[in-house]
Amino acid sequence: MTAPPASRAYQAFLFDMDGTLITSTLAAERVWTRWATRYGLDAAAFIPTIHGVRAIDTIRRQNLPDINLDAEVAWVERGEIEDVDGVAPIPGAVDFVQRLPPDRWAVVTSASVPLACARLKAAGVTPPAVMITAEDVERGKPDPAGYLKAAATLAFDIADCLVFEDAEAGI
Repeated sequence: MTAPPASRAYQAFLFDMDGTLITSTLAAERVWTRWATRYGLDAAAFIPTIHGVRAIDTIRRQNLPDINLDAEVAWVERGEIEDVDGVAPIPGAVDFVQRLPPDRWAVVTSASVPLACARLKAAGVTPPAVMITAEDVERGKPDPAGYLKAAATLAFDIADCLVFEDAEAGI
């Protein structure tokens, strides 16, 4: 007979944004498909690589010659901020986070501040007091720096935090 799993009380909750609080997959894929097409990339092969990854890292991995990395990131970000069609809350997520004390939860996302705010607004989710974004870390997911920074900002040890993450890049 096996013992039941030990129950665990967590002090804080750290959420990836896309896929755990809101759904924005289709909007993101529309913009990234247009970007990939501009460079002759196979969109079907490329699109699965974008999820949970900062735009700068996604573009850099393509090793495209003679591109202005900052300009390309700005192009993608502008497109994603403008295209929020279909962005919606994950069922039950808004109700769940609204029940949490504001100093006990954070969003950790590969999106920039403007993009994260645009998507949260489109989904009807009030941004939390602590939001760790692409600009806040030197290395994006899968590096744990974003989650570690969120835990520290909330003043909790990461071992006392429950992380909600859906993208392979974030696990």
